[in-house]
Amino acid sequence: MGRPLEPKILRLAHQVWARGLRHEVERQHPSGPADMSWSALEHLLVQQRHKLPVESRPNAKGLQGVAHSGTSPRRLGWKIPADEEHLELDDDWTLAVRNPSGPKSKDQTEAPKNYYCLEFDAVELGERLVPGSSRWMDCSLWWLASTRFPPLEDVRYCIEASLEAMGLVRPTVDERRSFIGEEAFHTLVAAPDEEIRESYRQVMAEFTDTLSPDSLSLLAALILESCLTNAPELEVHRDLASAAFERWSYLPQFEPLRSSLFSHVFLPLLDRPELLPIVSPTDVRAVPIRREDWIEMMQTQHSPPITPTRLPVCPEIDPTSDLPSPRRLR
Repeated sequence: MGRPLEPKILRLAHQVWARGLRHEVERQHPSGPADMSWSALEHLLVQQRHKLPVESRPNAKGLQGVAHSGTSPRRLGWKIPADEEHLELDDDWTLAVRNPSGPKSKDQTEAPKNYYCLEFDAVELGERLVPGSSRWMDCSLWWLASTRFPPLEDVRYCIEASLEAMGLVRPTVDERRSFIGEEAFHTLVAAPDEEIRESYRQVMAEFTDTLSPDSLSLLAALILESCLTNAPELEVHRDLASAAFERWSYLPQFEPLRSSLFSHVFLPLLDRPELLPIVSPTDVRAVPIRREDWIEMMQTQHSPPITPTRLPVCPEIDPTSDLPSPRRLR
């Protein structure tokens, strides 16, 4: 019996990771093949850490299985017949014995075969080749899309984790007061809701215009936060997310996954019911600002210069077969 299949959402994450990685490798290495095969990419990944035998090229089909079936890229392996001479292998290769199977095994006419085996984590090796590529695997988007009614605390954890990864902070209106001045502060406080919401839409559209695992995760988390608090900005978040998701699914490297992305990510996130508010919604006047700009503002305001308290370093959300809830901020 084969190993049990992982959840569809996790297999989809594996496929997105593989296709995103290959696209980045092709983009960053223009001198290479215009359409790199999965086998060639797998060899390139393994070369980041291991010595490959020149005399024998392993039949690399693991990454192809990841891209087409969503198998786990963290448990790939190669094997080479040990009877090949003059193999120069590093210590990571282990010797394994495979006993014969089938009709010949009964009359012992076929002898056991020895193989050199290598196991590797393609996500780790891909991160060495293309820094940041592992974010397609460990971003919070997959957990958010697969959890119908997540705890609000976990959703806000995901928001802070995404902002942290994007280099953003969300200072409150009161925290901005000393920088923008009293007149601007009172104007902002008295501004009509529609004007505030439109300004918020423009800021969020700018920061989420570039598609990335973290920008998509941020929009997904903001939708859920709005649903859980009945925030009036729900439609703003839905509109921004809908546009981003559509652009994402039409990227050439992800287009073959469009149907799965719609079924398992877009629809579950965009079709969330509004719930009775648990707590007050986040004040949208606390729009994100780039961290380096906020630090510069605070250093200019105070003498001697100070460095503001940094956001907590959020541990990565690593989806497993049961897609657990992310760890909470302490």
